[in-house]
Amino acid sequence: MPMETHDLMRRVFSGPPPTCALIEASAGTGKTYTIEHLVLDRVKAGIPIAELLLVTFTRKAAAELRDRVRLRLSGEAGTDPLVRRALSSFDSATITTIHGFAQLALSWFSIHTPYPFEQDLASLEDLFPEVLRELIRGPWYRDSVASSVLLALLREFSHDTVAKALMHCSESALPLRFAREIERVAAPAVARMRTPELRRAFEAVLARTGPRDKQKQHYPGLVSALLEHAACWEDGLMVLMMAEKAPLKGFLKACEDALDRLEPSLRQALESWLVLPRALEGRRSYLRHMGVMVLLPSVREALDEAKRKRHVMTYGDMIQRLALALADPSTGPELVRGLQERFRVGIVDEFQDTDPVQWEILRRLFLDRSDGALVVVGDPKQAIYRFRGADILTYQAARRHLVAAGGVHVHLGSNYRCTRGMVDAINHFFRDGEPSSVFTVQDVRYDHPLVCGKPGLGLEPFRPPVVILGQRYCPHVQVARRPYDLAAQVADEIRGLLRSGARLSEPGQVPRVLGYRDVFILVQKHAEGRIVSDVLRERGIPFSFYRRQTLFEGPEARGLLDVLEAVLRPQHPSLQNRAFVTPFFGMDLLGIARSGGLPRHHPAVRTLLSWSELARDGELDRLLSALWIESGVRERLYAGASTRRDAVNLERIFGILRHELLARPMTADRLVGRLRDLVLKGSREADSEDLLMEVTDPGENAVRILTMHNAKGLEAPVVFLYGGFSRNASPPVHEFHSPTEGCRVMHVGKMEAKDPEKPSFDEEELGDAQRLMYVAMTRAKALCYLQIVAEPLPDPVSGTVPGFKELFRGAKATVRDRVRALRDEVLTEPRTAELFEVRIQDVICRDCRVDPCAPDQVTAPEPLGAAVLETLAEEVTDCLAVSDVGPAGLRGRVGKPVFSYSSLKKRSGIIEEARVVSVADALPEVPATDPPPGVRTGLCVHELCETVALDSLRTAESAGDWLADPAMEAWVRAAVERQALPESCWRRVGEMVYFAFRTPVDLPGCGLPPLGDCDRIAREMEFRIPYDAALALGLESILSRPPQDEGWVMGFFDAVLRLEGLLYIVDWKTDLLRDYTPETSAAHVRLHYALQARLYAAALARMLSIASEEAWEKVFGGFLYVFVRGFGPGTGAVLLRPTWKELSE
Repeated sequence: MPMETHDLMRRVFSGPPPTCALIEASAGTGKTYTIEHLVLDRVKAGIPIAELLLVTFTRKAAAELRDRVRLRLSGEAGTDPLVRRALSSFDSATITTIHGFAQLALSWFSIHTPYPFEQDLASLEDLFPEVLRELIRGPWYRDSVASSVLLALLREFSHDTVAKALMHCSESALPLRFAREIERVAAPAVARMRTPELRRAFEAVLARTGPRDKQKQHYPGLVSALLEHAACWEDGLMVLMMAEKAPLKGFLKACEDALDRLEPSLRQALESWLVLPRALEGRRSYLRHMGVMVLLPSVREALDEAKRKRHVMTYGDMIQRLALALADPSTGPELVRGLQERFRVGIVDEFQDTDPVQWEILRRLFLDRSDGALVVVGDPKQAIYRFRGADILTYQAARRHLVAAGGVHVHLGSNYRCTRGMVDAINHFFRDGEPSSVFTVQDVRYDHPLVCGKPGLGLEPFRPPVVILGQRYCPHVQVARRPYDLAAQVADEIRGLLRSGARLSEPGQVPRVLGYRDVFILVQKHAEGRIVSDVLRERGIPFSFYRRQTLFEGPEARGLLDVLEAVLRPQHPSLQNRAFVTPFFGMDLLGIARSGGLPRHHPAVRTLLSWSELARDGELDRLLSALWIESGVRERLYAGASTRRDAVNLERIFGILRHELLARPMTADRLVGRLRDLVLKGSREADSEDLLMEVTDPGENAVRILTMHNAKGLEAPVVFLYGGFSRNASPPVHEFHSPTEGCRVMHVGKMEAKDPEKPSFDEEELGDAQRLMYVAMTRAKALCYLQIVAEPLPDPVSGTVPGFKELFRGAKATVRDRVRALRDEVLTEPRTAELFEVRIQDVICRDCRVDPCAPDQVTAPEPLGAAVLETLAEEVTDCLAVSDVGPAGLRGRVGKPVFSYSSLKKRSGIIEEARVVSVADALPEVPATDPPPGVRTGLCVHELCETVALDSLRTAESAGDWLADPAMEAWVRAAVERQALPESCWRRVGEMVYFAFRTPVDLPGCGLPPLGDCDRIAREMEFRIPYDAALALGLESILSRPPQDEGWVMGFFDAVLRLEGLLYIVDWKTDLLRDYTPETSAAHVRLHYALQARLYAAALARMLSIASEEAWEKVFGGFLYVFVRGFGPGTGAVLLRPTWKELSE
């Protein structure tokens, strides 16, 4: 790479000013490394680092880029005084997101803008509901047209969809689709209604209406409404569009019939007006867009007023306000001049994710001058964020502009991420010129194949780098079962690969054996991640689900807040002690208390005082650097296997705070106040997807499950591309380029199949999916598994091929033709066979005839949970028959709502504050060895109870003996770590699981053997039962607002087991109570779980087809609540047994 860098810098900066360059960097080609050297080159050329603007598109990427550039300058500072000068003033460098830059520009030059000098950031999602409520209760309530429009929209969409559509449109600068077309047709026609000729024409039509016209009585009211709202063409048009269909149709026919009998002036007036209803005929989507057009001005006005009153702005405002200020003829020139004097060089990362407004800002600042330089780095093949506003067509227009301006167009040609085989396989898979080429739309091409920049990187023993893994299509396999079958195939492949001892060799390092941490499973939707995680959990494969979480509610943020509060008041003993016990100092509070506090000359106190001086002097960036680096907390946390996740989360928190400082100059008090707000309110206010992601600890030995979008920027030796079964939820507003209107527009609602611009919209959707597939496959360093469902084999008897229904959607569907071509090519081309391996399993089912002599026939694994569910199959046949239908399929098949226990609970009078009998009751102190109360403990215990091998419990004499087994200890520890529970509580969690199954149930009037001695058991069993009038009647005594619609109820039994001939429903509870006596436990259950017991008992009765009290008494034992924290002989268990009368009444 160093050999390429010098030549690249020479090409980029050797041209005449203004210098501009486009660097296209495919995945793995060293984009960040190149940006580091771009900065270094400009610094060595004598440009102060404060005059460089580095822009990327996420806060996380900006923080990482800042650290990388600082490290690069540190490595070169010893020999160059210019680099040393840049390093000493590095805190003045502007390395931020495009939104952060916009906020900085507005604050620096607020005198040139109409906006207040100091404004806080607010979340539009928090601000908009209140604004909408005020509009509905006020202006819209008093305005008959606005209220009618709103009601018309609510007849077509839900309240949530209408609110989201208005919120989206209120902050977007894009025009609404049809807006110009509607205005062109409607404005003259409605204006014609103000003329006396049209009024007389309407009167003539009404006079000529015959007595046989059944809608005649409605015509005068319709004409009156049209004339009343003729002053505004939008109002007049909405009256016409919302008129009842039958009267309007009859009136228009009467107008058409009367044309020939009117005098010329009246005929001309009526003919001019009829242009409008003729244009609206069959255009129902006009109503949606007109409704939004009518409501949008008042929404924007109210939203702006709310922002002014609160002195806030949203993330969307930053870019829009800067663009408007730059374009303002009165203030724009001064603002442009000020920003151009401040920044001479602009370097933009991830440029493929830009939009027209952002590109116009950058062009104006760096290209409309004689001494500027703009270097943009991007890759059109990785433009996957169209749903966030990114526009690939803007990138292509900018590329043409840069080239036309004499800019350099450079392609980075070496891949430093992947093995040689993987680079060759990617080149072969995505190459252009093939009939089955992946990139087919939007002028995105794979026309610059890469070479391997790391020839020493390899996988031992050698295997084809891309495996096309799948199953043969079988028409008899339920669609809902197929995802679980494919997930089981992934699990088996992971286990087989790691057991084979495969090793990854890197240059200069000893080859290392692959572990679970080296495997990514990429999915398109989080729901698909839950499917594969269920299968991995059943197979005992550790995994980590990369998902949304509240970052600032963790202990890392609270610890940093304790330290910063002590920095503000370093002499306060209590604040001192709270700071000293954080990882930043790592001291023992008990030792501090015994010594009566620390003296002033103690090193910890001196460190705290030095940090306080930095805060007092306003050097907050240096303060954050001292806290993160000089304190040693980074090294300490990263060094411990159990604290690496804490280190990663803390590093991200520091990145967020640095961004806050860069975006808004603030004092130490305000910085601490901002952190305190984030800790109290959670990270939802961060309003950035990358800040709401749980970072997977790279040191944790677990398979990573994450979406393809979240995987961008990450890499792993082995990647499985799973999923692609889910249908994308249609957003309330679509953005796409309209060929008719010649620009990017907003389309409200679903795009109709007969819409003439549907092909353009579909092309953009297809382009997104193709690029997403490229991003997903290029995450793999050495081995990529691509799952498919292959076409069925011909029937061996009839010779016919059964129908094939495509399972995959989205990104996976875009490579179907390419995979089909490669499967044939592998058989004929030796080089292709070296790069690709095809392994297709034949699905064995009782309804298929399978040739026993067919080669390479492999029996598919059993579906998820088959062995468990078989044990109770004869009792729950109805349940099993329904459970093959997924929730979406069930809802689609019956067209009725699907309720869960949680949704029904919201309708009840049950309030769960802290999961205690009474909020006034004092909770016991939780020992350090016990898991803390909360959701994570419940998830951990449920996971272990669901997957524990009961035989291992029966053979152990005690909990200590059971946990002494290293395999059991590792299994429990892994579950505890997955839920981020304290490591010290693993033994107590294991004991809870052991005693849950090995303790006899001793209750008044009921004695049962240990639950682990049951005859049969089905764990985590899903049920779906009809929600009908009979069930609703049985729940009326509990639900304050029972649903009125018939539908389905879905849920899960933690366990259904048979003891002594009766079926019991078991529910594991980790609730923290003041004690676990029968009285306290029973009171807690009655308060919080009465609905659940009634509902689940009714579900079991439906599943078993029980129709009489006698059958119910013979089969059902009861609903057993086991409070695992206090379960023992006579304590911690409650048995509820709803009577048949309670269920049937």
